[in-house]
Amino acid sequence: MNLQELFKAVGKHIFVKYYYYFKDSDRYLTTDMLEIIKEDYTEKSKKSRTGHARMIFNNGWNIDALETIQKSNVAPEIQQQARAILKKERSLKNTNITQLNEVQIFLAEELLKTVANQEPNVSYEELAKRVTLKGINLHHRQVGRNIGEVSKLCYELGLPLLSAKVMNKNSKIAGEGFFELYKALDPTITGDSQYLFKKELEKIRKCTEWHKLTEYLNIKVSGISIEPKNTNNIEDSAVFPEEVDLAQVHYEGSLKTISVNIYERNPKAKAECIKHYGSDYKCQVCGFKFSDKYGAQFKNKIHIHHIKPLSEIGKEYIVNPETDLIPVCPNCHMILHSKGKNETYTIEEVKEMLKETTF
Repeated sequence: MNLQELFKAVGKHIFVKYYYYFKDSDRYLTTDMLEIIKEDYTEKSKKSRTGHARMIFNNGWNIDALETIQKSNVAPEIQQQARAILKKERSLKNTNITQLNEVQIFLAEELLKTVANQEPNVSYEELAKRVTLKGINLHHRQVGRNIGEVSKLCYELGLPLLSAKVMNKNSKIAGEGFFELYKALDPTITGDSQYLFKKELEKIRKCTEWHKLTEYLNIKVSGISIEPKNTNNIEDSAVFPEEVDLAQVHYEGSLKTISVNIYERNPKAKAECIKHYGSDYKCQVCGFKFSDKYGAQFKNKIHIHHIKPLSEIGKEYIVNPETDLIPVCPNCHMILHSKGKNETYTIEEVKEMLKETTF
């Protein structure tokens, strides 16, 4: 099948919407996609779309597919999403970036396993042994130079220097080559070897973007995937409308790491929601307006409620500000979220509560 035939079998908007799920076939099996694809398709249709989408990746046509979609007659938000994905994919394939040979790729893979499995540092001898078990003849004295190339690539991808995971048996820190590379990449760096070594190990532990390296090298490492694991769902505090501006495409629910994983709320979507409901900043449940109660200086204050809680979604999706969001006052917002753990009342349910208590 050619690309156009595959597009017909998958659907351009479906290919873009679930791009990273189709791409990460190791983590998201076809059976998983039956739940992930939310459109009202039959099970057979979902399996077929998944299979054909992955044919695009297997043939190496995903970049061509994105280029075609961003120029085709599809919804503007799909074009923009395709453009954003394409930009990211191209940045990962930058031809000016360090290219690793087969030995170096094997070394990178083994080092990523130590990160994913939270293993302690490995010695040069141990790392050489691991690679040798894969059929690559590598002496431990050859490891240093090769992992240096891995670290150069990490630096270019905006990642910590992975070679810090390899230590000298006697000193229990990285070899001299690591520190020479460290200072060559950043001549302004200061500190003794022990300090720099510990600093880089801390960066490695905290990094949540190792998928950039696996994507670039086209390798799979268990425990490293496109989306970081959500370990602590915390809804952020309310964002007020004067802090936002307008845009057309909005992505809600994508996880980002700060000190804990939280849901990233999109302020642009909130602004468009307020505009849709008349820009009078009135609660759509009880009718409360801050300006009526507290004066004109508070006329632009309101909370925004996600009709479908982000905690039920757990992944990035395209939000419709007119149907997915609604302006509410803080009191009603609290009631909406008071049904129970991971549950919310509907707008209609809270309106009924108000009717029952109004005399």
